[in-house]
Amino acid sequence: MKIQATLIAILAFVVVPAEAQSPLDTLTEADIADGERLFRLHCARCHGIDGAGGEGSNLVRAKLKYAPDDESLIEVMGEGIPGTGMPAFWTLDEKQATRVAGYVRTLGRLEAKGFVQSSVSEPTAERGGRRKKLYEVSPTGLVAIQNSLADLRRLTSGLDLEPEKP
Repeated sequence: MKIQATLIAILAFVVVPAEAQSPLDTLTEADIADGERLFRLHCARCHGIDGAGGEGSNLVRAKLKYAPDDESLIEVMGEGIPGTGMPAFWTLDEKQATRVAGYVRTLGRLEAKGFVQSSVSEPTAERGGRRKKLYEVSPTGLVAIQNSLADLRRLTSGLDLEPEKP
């Protein structure tokens, strides 16, 4: 019986096709940080420094109208969106566009999971007539933080976390 279950598991692994891999799956933290730098340089003028929108669309959301998946987000950056204010970016190569897409995808994750709630303030003179994106940790987010802290305490219990003195 155990052999039969093992054979079925192996067969399922071999027969079931692997999920399509996103071009963003291989990005490192350094790639995301570079994506943020490029976003601020090329995209923030229209989409806001925090991606919350302005002249351009609000990108702080889990699903984007013209970019439902990662490949289409990279494509939109390269080709633009006809009939809108979104231009094609000839200054970004594919690697840079992928890094920017990786950064953009990080903008809406906490809200999509229900960990934070956001709102937009009224425009103010000190912000040059621009609005400010405001975030508040939700009760679900607070529980997630508390659980993460408890996990961290369990993982580090019994460890000597003081640096060695020379």
